[in-house]
Amino acid sequence: MSSKLLVSFSFLFTACLLTSCNTQKQDEDLAGVKHFYFEFVDEVQNELTIEIINKVSKNMVQYDYVISEKSAAIGWPYYGNVERGSKVLKTEMMPPHTNVNRLSPISQLSTDNEGEHTLKLICTIKPINDSTIDVVKKSYSWHNNEWQSFSKELNTEFKIERLNQQETIDKISKTLIRYTFK
Repeated sequence: MSSKLLVSFSFLFTACLLTSCNTQKQDEDLAGVKHFYFEFVDEVQNELTIEIINKVSKNMVQYDYVISEKSAAIGWPYYGNVERGSKVLKTEMMPPHTNVNRLSPISQLSTDNEGEHTLKLICTIKPINDSTIDVVKKSYSWHNNEWQSFSKELNTEFKIERLNQQETIDKISKTLIRYTFK
């Protein structure tokens, strides 16, 4: 091998090695993704709850969600929005949070989601009375070929009135997104 070829090969090998090490370090600094596949169970089944489910479902998939110093300082619901699929550094998040939360309809869950932190989120709408519903959230993780409890059940009551329907939908959306961090 000529000395020029050897020097060129050495330079190229060193550049590839440095790039590989740098890429690995960058990957270690990136936040992971907890991917929640959600479904709704509607025990009320009226026109209003069907509309709530449709609109809340659309709200939940608009962004990925993180908890950072900035979002926490703003107050409830304490999370911030980032574009879906964004790369987020762990240093941009408030400890102990090191994962971006992503929500998708359960219909998008497939067996080829290997390697992702996959969770199932079931949101049940239960009647309390004519003007109040209970929204129950429960998360599950996939272990040993079955869904196992990941979080405790969280219940939240919401007044449902036609006059403030959009406000109710916003509160339900924010509450369910926030509860994914618990």
